Amino acid sequence: MKTTVNINSAMGKALLLDFEAKTIVILSTNAIIQAHSFTRANPAREGHTNMLDWPTAGTHYISIKDSYISLDGIQAEIFNKAYAIYWQEKIISDQQKLDTAIPGLSALQDAINQEENYRMAFNRMMEDEYNDGANPPSQPKVSSEELSKQYPLAALYVKAEGYSNASHHLKTSAGNKAKEVLERSGDMEKANELLDNWLPDNAFFD
Repeated sequence: MKTTVNINSAMGKALLLDFEAKTIVILSTNAIIQAHSFTRANPAREGHTNMLDWPTAGTHYISIKDSYISLDGIQAEIFNKAYAIYWQEKIISDQQKLDTAIPGLSALQDAINQEENYRMAFNRMMEDEYNDGANPPSQPKVSSEELSKQYPLAALYVKAEGYSNASHHLKTSAGNKAKEVLERSGDMEKANELLDNWLPDNAFFD
């Protein structure tokens, strides 16, 4: 994702930013500069906030080696919008790649979400004393259980995702490693081995 942002700096007014490669091209000279990071912190202060946490207003900075380029006002607004589009496109692209590597994953995830939404809606109905049950929530048309049988690789990936969101760091690590294995090679045996053996050996003797 690239966008042109007009800024005032010693290097040039018109810069083309490539978010994926973190490169900046000075259009007047075609010089290519590698940006170290995009941040919104004051260059005079230590510590910089990841650009995903940027507010919609304020001064924004691009760090280049030991110096910074600042973006203010409309420049920052253009930058934010462009970066938001970049991340939206990246998420879609990453999901498409994942669906190719893990067939049926999106369908299974969607079915699981629909079932969870149904359970929540049904519980709300039961807890509402003024609801006589005349208009219950619609049940999901697709069963996650059936999809899991149809797409065992996707089912194992969903299991690994659950591990990766666990509170225990070793379980989280096992989940992330299993996901990487499935994305890279689809080796279910190796992924299962990682998930089944996430506890250290000494855990059984504590």
